[in-house]
Amino acid sequence: MAIPVSVLVTRDELALADLQLETPGYCRVVEHGPGTLQWRTTWVESPFAHGKYPTASVKELVKMPLRVRILGTTQAEMSSRLDELYEAFSQFTYEIAVSLDGTVHRWTCWTADITPGESGVFNKVFLHHAWQDVVLDIPRHPIAITGVY
Repeated sequence: MAIPVSVLVTRDELALADLQLETPGYCRVVEHGPGTLQWRTTWVESPFAHGKYPTASVKELVKMPLRVRILGTTQAEMSSRLDELYEAFSQFTYEIAVSLDGTVHRWTCWTADITPGESGVFNKVFLHHAWQDVVLDIPRHPIAITGVY
């Protein structure tokens, strides 16, 4: 049984309504995750003590991976939807909400790295069927606005 997932991107900077990514006939979330949590640690060392000792640790910016499949009934419709996705994730700042089986995690995010197809190359078979995968590498704040991680 599949776990219901939905992804919502705010588009305040574009003065548009929020973009819902998991929409039948429009877009499918293929892969997603919260990203890797890393720490920035300050260490102290002394010529009179062995090793180093941590004095402070803070969470670093997290890169959240997301792969979506843009769907269309024609090439023109798919292209238009790709443009809409690019605009949403090219905003300087926005919020993204991921709902997993009803539990919502929401973060502040910044301009994402966007890779169409595989390694920046469109898949010819997918194009023939008017759909295409897009991989997003989304910088997000390490502390969620809502949710656990």
